Amino acid sequence: LAPLRLAVLDHRGPYEGIGAVFDRLNAWAAARGLLRAETRFFALYLNDPKTVPPAELLSQAGLTIPADCMPEGGPRLLEVPALRCARLRFQGPYAELE
Repeated sequence: LAPLRLAVLDHRGPYEGIGAVFDRLNAWAAARGLLRAETRFFALYLNDPKTVPPAELLSQAGLTIPADCMPEGGPRLLEVPALRCARLRFQGPYAELE
């Protein structure tokens, strides 16, 4: 994966609630003309829901931003270095995603 520049907003609580954070992030990006065909969206889940209580789970909603953009007014910058990663495709009901 190539390096990424992301504007991110934190979400604390059950992972199912991250959709509302993406709504806020999209509104922020749209107001600045940052939603483009090449924009990529990422959800980062930082805790294991089997060992961390639901109210304490931390996740981040993020989207790619251009090199000349510095997030202000809510999101913060998260720079992800180039890395190797695995990708998998899940087929089945969303309720069984875990």
